[in-house]
Amino acid sequence: MWYDILPNRLTYYPLQLGNGIYKVRVVKEINNTGKYSVVFSKNVAVDIPDDRVIYTNSIAEIFWTPTMAAIVFAYDRTQGESYDWDMVVSLYEYMVQSYGYDYDKIARVTGMVPGYIPSIEVVFYDRKLICYDYSVLFAGMLRSLDIPVKLVKGYSTYVEGYHAWNEVYNPNTGEWVVMDLTVDSSYYSWDVEYEMIKDPDDYTAKYVY
Repeated sequence: MWYDILPNRLTYYPLQLGNGIYKVRVVKEINNTGKYSVVFSKNVAVDIPDDRVIYTNSIAEIFWTPTMAAIVFAYDRTQGESYDWDMVVSLYEYMVQSYGYDYDKIARVTGMVPGYIPSIEVVFYDRKLICYDYSVLFAGMLRSLDIPVKLVKGYSTYVEGYHAWNEVYNPNTGEWVVMDLTVDSSYYSWDVEYEMIKDPDDYTAKYVY
């Protein structure tokens, strides 16, 4: 896995490949040549009894703080819910019914350097999102409620090209379930029936955060 280092911000990166020894390296491009030199390297031993905790943290790809409007909203909306999964359903329904797909944005962000990472503070107020926005916003709101959720990038039979979606831990079943708010918000706007939980066979993950 590789990540762009964001300037002027303390950022956390996940160690999501399981327990063991990770080699962490910071590299710098050499004069725009596409070649890199190592400026820092360290081995890190990881032994976490419950790896679900990794998926409740604020990280570079899903950066949130308790004071962000989206996070305050998530807390306020779910205050009356008594169980984690009820919170998931409540925020899922809000996002599916409140946002639409932005067909123009994908062209604007493709090829951005460094790569585009949604700002939860920004996309919360947008009425139109791309799949990456949906997945990051949903993950940030759930993680702020201590609900384990993954941001997944890869491919789906529902969508042409590269895609992003979520996997959410369901405490009722003890399983991770696939949720795709991008697809469901489109179905909702078209008045087409849809299921909140997707068949994992319709998704092929390339990166998981």
